[in-house]
Amino acid sequence: MRFLVVDDIALMRESIKDILANHCKANRSSIFQAADGHGAIEKYTKLKPDLVFLDINMPGADGIAITKSILKIDPNARIVMCTGSSDREDIRKSIEAGAVGYIVKPPLPSAVKKVVEEALTANFDSSDKDKIEYLNDQIDIKIGELDMLKNQLEEELAKNNENPQESKEISVLDV
Repeated sequence: MRFLVVDDIALMRESIKDILANHCKANRSSIFQAADGHGAIEKYTKLKPDLVFLDINMPGADGIAITKSILKIDPNARIVMCTGSSDREDIRKSIEAGAVGYIVKPPLPSAVKKVVEEALTANFDSSDKDKIEYLNDQIDIKIGELDMLKNQLEEELAKNNENPQESKEISVLDV
């Protein structure tokens, strides 16, 4: 199994690589990286990975344009958008461009594992309405999870404000 992780942020590439290696039974797989659209197209052409994780917002060419370019090279390419945006318009554009999956950063190991399994087994056509519906449902789930985390954080902060001497350190991810 070959994976290509494309993101302009090295820490995010490493994070996805680690998740793939440790949680997706990809430890015997090859996991390649690229920092921009040019590198993505070059490495895809040379390596023909089974699955590409691609950021939408990068300097130069964006992930939508890169998706279209890769699919011109290989119409059977499997591309999962991995981005900080949960905007439905980004989802729509990604699907229309041909992506088979979409996860929001920072990715949870369970989300990466699930999208890998689904992206590699899905039989979607790039114009398939079921794919758009499925991915919209996934975004609704992700937004619900983020809202739940936000509520938990707000409750914890409220408790800490009530009892500042008992406050504990809270780790917050910018989501």
